[in-house]
Amino acid sequence: MASEGTTLTNMSISLPAAQKDYLKGRAAETGCATASEYVRRLIHADQLAQEKAALERRLLERLDEPSTPFTDQDWSDTRTELRRKLERKRRGR
Repeated sequence: MASEGTTLTNMSISLPAAQKDYLKGRAAETGCATASEYVRRLIHADQLAQEKAALERRLLERLDEPSTPFTDQDWSDTRTELRRKLERKRRGR
């Protein structure tokens, strides 16, 4: 799951034997080559969930604010930002 060019570092954690066995079993069941890969997937899923929750909070906060018209400049800025994000994604960043 680590993307190309990503440098991996080591981290040691202590688990009870039952959790270690569970981790190894879940890794195998989900097609992960190692327990580390499974843990990376769990962390990645948690990161995505946190980002989604933060976005939802921001959207809900905005619903409570007074609305303002979306100007031509707003559209232009939005298009520019989306193009920049698309270009970064295409380059793998």
